[in-house]
Amino acid sequence: MSSDKSFVQFIVDQIENAGVITYRQMFGGYTIYCDGKVVALVCNNQLFIKPTVSGRAFVGKVVESPPYPGAKLYFFIEDKFEDRKWISDLIRITAKELSVPAAKIKSKDPLHGITLEMILNMLVDRYGWDGLGRTIKINCFNHDPSIKSSLKFLRKTPWARKKVETLYLKYKKNK
Repeated sequence: MSSDKSFVQFIVDQIENAGVITYRQMFGGYTIYCDGKVVALVCNNQLFIKPTVSGRAFVGKVVESPPYPGAKLYFFIEDKFEDRKWISDLIRITAKELSVPAAKIKSKDPLHGITLEMILNMLVDRYGWDGLGRTIKINCFNHDPSIKSSLKFLRKTPWARKKVETLYLKYKKNK
């Protein structure tokens, strides 16, 4: 059973004073963020708060349960989410104790995410097979060229692949 967006919106409205609140649908449930930190999950229209030492002290008698099979234990909030001040305080306390997620490191490789086939198609569109064969003198571009045969050759021949990638990077730089 998945969670209703109306239930999630109700929870978000209840905790709006805790910080910058956002949410995202994930795998039939929702992840709730406070100031960019994951603080809660909503699964099957039930609220689960990420466990923290400060949150445990605030709640007192904690009921812990996994939000979905195989998950770690979270604080299960049965009906206290109706109390806007109490639930906002818990979210604020939880977010304060959690560390900011590490920024994703962007690859410095200029070819990251670009396949050899994409590169080859772009170069053929730009130069044509004749122009590509004159620019990079390899037989697969000059004798009965095709994407399939060129890819096969380039994947097996590192020096040729390097020339094609270098030409692509020069083209992209000058574009």
